[in-house]
Amino acid sequence: GFLGRFERVAARNAGMLRALAAEGVPLVGLDPSMTLVYRSEYKVLGADGMPKVQLAQEWLAQRLDKLPEPWGSSEQGSYLLLPHCTERANAAGSLGDWQRVFRRFGLELTVAASGCCGMAGTYGHEARHRATSERIYALSWQAKVAAHGQGGRRARGPGGGDR
Repeated sequence: GFLGRFERVAARNAGMLRALAAEGVPLVGLDPSMTLVYRSEYKVLGADGMPKVQLAQEWLAQRLDKLPEPWGSSEQGSYLLLPHCTERANAAGSLGDWQRVFRRFGLELTVAASGCCGMAGTYGHEARHRATSERIYALSWQAKVAAHGQGGRRARGPGGGDR
């Protein structure tokens, strides 16, 4: 139902991205789902000459030597990542990039086994699909998010072990 509109938006966005790339601006997408749309769906629709838009972790991992030195901090520890399911399926290698970036700062990052959060694409953001989206979230993400709180840090028990 959205294909015609998507084609128009994709053509406009592809032109903008090509113009930015021609200026030498690194193209980095913060939303994995949209960034990966640029790589796959835009090409399927014939957006020829589409420049590559990197995921944030890909861009950072290519610049590890330029990142600041780790600093001593109480923030050292172990973090948990629940990656976007589109990211896990279409850019699995990029999850290791996140781990390399975290390691650069003396931090441990564990990539959690998880499924879909229920919010990918247009479907997950439409009000009429909210209940289904919430059920999808409850299947995989809800318990993990609740167990680890909002900081993304893995809880440590007495003696330093994970809880």
